[in-house]
Amino acid sequence: AGPAFATLIERLRAADVEVTARDTLKTAPRGYPKDHPRIELLRMKGCIAWQSWEIGAWLDSPEPVARVREFLDTAQPLVTWLDTHVGPSEIDDAWG
Repeated sequence: AGPAFATLIERLRAADVEVTARDTLKTAPRGYPKDHPRIELLRMKGCIAWQSWEIGAWLDSPEPVARVREFLDTAQPLVTWLDTHVGPSEIDDAWG
């Protein structure tokens, strides 16, 4: 699953979606070599897809809805991968 995850992250980043974590380990996780080919991903504590745009006149149009929908559609494979390989969130209300 690791190579597929790395490919997914590369595709998101190529689509100008930032993929990051709320925090990262300072070193390799226990049991993994420091030169592991996916060490950047292994050090992540969580996984966040994010996209932002410059403020402009487009905000006073239907375009914001289209941009957000496009972002959510682009990020959906990440949500699916995480649900499949990590499991759905155990937080009852992520927005509360």
